[in-house]
Amino acid sequence: MLKRLFFAVTVIFVIALAKPALLHIAHLRNWQWRGAFHHHIPTQQRAIALTFDDGPGPASDSVLAILARAGIQATFFLTGTEMSREPERTARIIAAGHEIGNHSWSHQALIFRSPAFIRSEVERTDSIIRAMGYKGTIRFRPPFGTKLFYLPWYLSQTNRHTVLWDVAPDLDLSLRFHTDSLVQFTARNVQPGSIILLHTMYDSVSASLSALPRILHSLQAQGYKVTSVGDLLNTTGHRH
Repeated sequence: MLKRLFFAVTVIFVIALAKPALLHIAHLRNWQWRGAFHHHIPTQQRAIALTFDDGPGPASDSVLAILARAGIQATFFLTGTEMSREPERTARIIAAGHEIGNHSWSHQALIFRSPAFIRSEVERTDSIIRAMGYKGTIRFRPPFGTKLFYLPWYLSQTNRHTVLWDVAPDLDLSLRFHTDSLVQFTARNVQPGSIILLHTMYDSVSASLSALPRILHSLQAQGYKVTSVGDLLNTTGHRH
């Protein structure tokens, strides 16, 4: 009995010590232990990928209108839950020719979860994307950008690629509510091959929606081609 108690306490102690290190690893954007992933596409071409997370949400149609006026195709990483609630908005994103990515079913962190839960989050979302009529390659972006061991292994086994980012202005709380700051941060930090992440689907991030036309104008004024992840990979000759 004492041996079992000692063993249990030891295991708990080891896990407690290891968890901060595992969380740090889980949030790394420039490393993944298994499988193909992209947080930035090495290139000398002045081309970057524009991506949106979450939704579809109330502002989806406004985003589509802004992109249409600028003549830009982007990548939308959508959740299964929101697509099931908003099939018409989802259909409009697809009909506009944008790339659709998988952002899980329920937008829960896919670390410290069972393999069955992780598989379900990915596969259910892929299924609804296909059911909505999308025919293109479906890439995966983990909620909160977190991944540890099973998720990358599973994605590699099923030939799914992970897409993260290297420029995400509205993840910074000091910038999130200030349109000017979002525009300036993006313009200063992009480089050829950048993958930009924005959240524009909901009222809580309305500054990002307001910033979007100005961000696009600024990037195009700098000579950047703004496009989807898949198009960026194609035009730069990278496997995807």
